[in-house]
Amino acid sequence: MEIVITSGAISEDIDTVRSVTNNATGELGCRIAEAFAHKYNDKIHITYLCERTAIRPHLTCVNVQFVHGIEQTIDTLHTILTTRSISAVIHSMAVSDYTVDNVTNTQLLAQNLFDKIHINPPLNLKEMELLLKDCIDQATFLNRKGKISSKMADMVLFLKKAPKILNMIKKY
Repeated sequence: MEIVITSGAISEDIDTVRSVTNNATGELGCRIAEAFAHKYNDKIHITYLCERTAIRPHLTCVNVQFVHGIEQTIDTLHTILTTRSISAVIHSMAVSDYTVDNVTNTQLLAQNLFDKIHINPPLNLKEMELLLKDCIDQATFLNRKGKISSKMADMVLFLKKAPKILNMIKKY
């Protein structure tokens, strides 16, 4: 029998050195893996997906696979579930509800908004909302492929809804 256990927190990168995460430790997934190993002895193989910060079981029947972020977790699960015969998936990972879409600062955002309002002032709240959305869509974003300078004042993060891993698992 082969099962997959997801465990611990997921981190979403802001840049190459900073991330947004949660406080999940992976203890629940670790205890579940230990219980399965105890019950099924040498008749089970467990693939344990987690980030490097998670508590993980140290058992011969457990193969720990490290993932980082929701996209890599989804890709890894997809590969496992489409190429192997998995009896069960225990999804105890605390997945992020949001992932970092883009990063800017208040100065860049304010300049863009000022320029748009100066050209076409909104007449009501709805127009202001549309103008603001347009401003965000066309904002100047910071390069996240390296470390964003810590001298940057008033950083603004734009988050987007993350896909639901459980929905993806249910398809298999």
